[in-house]
Amino acid sequence: MSNNLFDRKVEILIVEDNIDFIHFIKNVISDEMYLITSIKSGTEAFNYLNNPETHADIVLLDYKLPGMNGLEILEKLGEGKDRFSFIFLTVDDSIETVVKAMTAGALDFVVKSIELKNELPGKISKVLKIHHTKLQKAQYEKELEEARFKFKTVADFTNDWDYWQNPDGSLQYVSPSFKRFTGYEVEDLNENPGLIDAIIFEDDKTKWEAHRTDVGTIHKPDVMQVRIKRKDGDIRWIEHNCQPVIDPHGSFLGIRVNNHDITERVLSNEKIKLNSSRLHDLLELSQHNITDKQEIFDHALNTAVKITQSACGYLYHYDEKTKEFVLNSWTKCGIEGCNTGITQQNLGLDEIGFWGEAVRQRKTVTANNIDRESSNEGYFKGCSNVKNYLVTPFFENEEINFILGVANKPLPYDKDDVIQLNLLSETVWKIFQQKNDEKKIREMLTELKELNATKDKFVSIIAHDLRSPIGSINSFLEVISDNLHTFSQDTIEKYINTLKSQTQNTFNLLEDILLWAHSQSSKIPFEPEIVRLKDLCNEEIMGLQISAENKKINVSNKIQNTVELYADRNMLKTTVRNLLSNAIKFTHENGNVSISAEQGNSAVTITVSDNGIGIGPQKLTSVFEISQVNSSLGTADEKGTGLGLTLCKDFVEKHDGKIWIESEIDKGTDVKFSIPVNQQEP
Repeated sequence: MSNNLFDRKVEILIVEDNIDFIHFIKNVISDEMYLITSIKSGTEAFNYLNNPETHADIVLLDYKLPGMNGLEILEKLGEGKDRFSFIFLTVDDSIETVVKAMTAGALDFVVKSIELKNELPGKISKVLKIHHTKLQKAQYEKELEEARFKFKTVADFTNDWDYWQNPDGSLQYVSPSFKRFTGYEVEDLNENPGLIDAIIFEDDKTKWEAHRTDVGTIHKPDVMQVRIKRKDGDIRWIEHNCQPVIDPHGSFLGIRVNNHDITERVLSNEKIKLNSSRLHDLLELSQHNITDKQEIFDHALNTAVKITQSACGYLYHYDEKTKEFVLNSWTKCGIEGCNTGITQQNLGLDEIGFWGEAVRQRKTVTANNIDRESSNEGYFKGCSNVKNYLVTPFFENEEINFILGVANKPLPYDKDDVIQLNLLSETVWKIFQQKNDEKKIREMLTELKELNATKDKFVSIIAHDLRSPIGSINSFLEVISDNLHTFSQDTIEKYINTLKSQTQNTFNLLEDILLWAHSQSSKIPFEPEIVRLKDLCNEEIMGLQISAENKKINVSNKIQNTVELYADRNMLKTTVRNLLSNAIKFTHENGNVSISAEQGNSAVTITVSDNGIGIGPQKLTSVFEISQVNSSLGTADEKGTGLGLTLCKDFVEKHDGKIWIESEIDKGTDVKFSIPVNQQEP
């Protein structure tokens, strides 16, 4: 029987041992409006009400009954009485009797008198409204508890930090990832919910308070990026997504929160901006229309300080034969920090300390956190205090021509600084060569055209493959925003799931683009180690499981447990992931994809096979070239950047390996790459 009051007659149970009074009540209550049942015994009534299949709405319960009185029935029913709404019937209208009845759980009472005919219909109508509200509340609480359970089930296994906060600030649930995000234990947060506010980075506290007001008081969903300070002092960026929970009556029940770590993304964006600025400065230097040697050195030195974010810089000429340094270029900030009026100094290799270390070791030298109190090396008379430094030599025909040094960067010098300083040194030398060498100028113009062509292709990939999905995401958001209060929960969930899938696909496209860009600018370090190939491939297969299951594609790992490689783990994972993803993308439903490996004397050859749509002979010749990149739709209209195979080729070649494809239209594709095994762990 349905439990919805709108779908059925309201059921009224009369528990009364006087048959004449039962008939009297039935005459008062219309059978057309209500479904009426009567029980004469208190014990029988208890058994009836204790049955979970019973759906009586209003119970007219006599105070005095044979076997078990009305109060005893309510006491024994316990929480089970919440399914019903009780009106007590009594001949005693004393205050004591009324209090007992109401305390036991009755919503109202009726005195057995001639006035009952007039009072009972109104009381039933009033209690029925309360009962209706009570059922709605119970149903919503059940749905809310189910939602919390689903939320917890998902959040327990996600890398994100999720929590559910009650209106009073206490926490209903905190996911285990809280410790990974913050360094604190989950118990710490449960005991002190204020810890959430305490870990917010000081500079972000103002916007955090405004955000909390919007969500907790105005009940407005919000997404924000904010920094948190971990227990160990490390600063991390998170994307904080808050969703207030509101019941059908408009009551605020708490907040659901998802926190996603975006530190790497933020730092990558900042690094991209910095490198773009560095590239601009280098380009400006190379295009500077000056011919005087000293002017070029001075300009180059100022550029070196800028691109490495240093406080001062020095440029020494060095003579390999005389082992003598000539300092005739140093930045203004370096001069102002020195106690000497000499702007040019000649020093022998034995007289100079850390600035000469790059010559002695014949390589770039970096030192951070120098303690001048314990070491005077590298300082000539009157030199300003140096806290850290980076010095790189420039070679011509295997002889050092000059060394370029920078010092006192607020942060430690890193690999990017080394790359930029070396690049600057090369740029400076090329300027001299290009002044009198038209051939090199033409070569650089040709190279620039090629770079522009690659850039144009790169921009076209971004415009074609990112603009469309981002536009689609925007459209979905507009639909949800315009219909937020009219859409059903199922419809909203459907839109959000579609939006989530679209966003993930777009994010994957962006990651491919950024990873390719980093590989082209040598921002990705090559760090080989011993890798168990089967385990690595299993990890990547798991990551693609949902994509495969959606298309009912079987993905198998046929690699032996004994196969090991000396390779960069991250590059190898990216290569395997791209090849498996491509195989799934271009394979029809119910198809097969596999990965296998063959151990040879000189190399291990890995093969990713599928029985998909295949690749035509004409396209096979250009699939690895960035200038020929052209994203193709998969068998289920999946999109990509077309950069995947180019990225795989770059990474394989960093291992001195090779990659190739064997394919036939409508028969499938084998993508193979080999990694040499004669490399040894250093």
